Amino acid sequence: MTNADKSSGNPPWRAEDVSAEWLNEVLRNHDDFRGAKISSFGIQRMSEGFVFVREEWRIDLEYENDASDINRS
Repeated sequence: MTNADKSSGNPPWRAEDVSAEWLNEVLRNHDDFRGAKISSFGIQRMSEGFVFVREEWRIDLEYENDASDINRS
């Protein structure tokens, strides 16, 4: 199991440890994502640093169901 423990919502220490299960767990209680299920995602490094210190990552989400009503900002 990775640091992104899907049962507790523990955040991952590395971008490689982010999973669709973890994203669904942490976003499911947010009003804008209620009812949406993430099926896959892509991660892109926006800036470099050491581990997560000063690193910026962009996560692009793909949904299983119709997520047309989700606020994408």
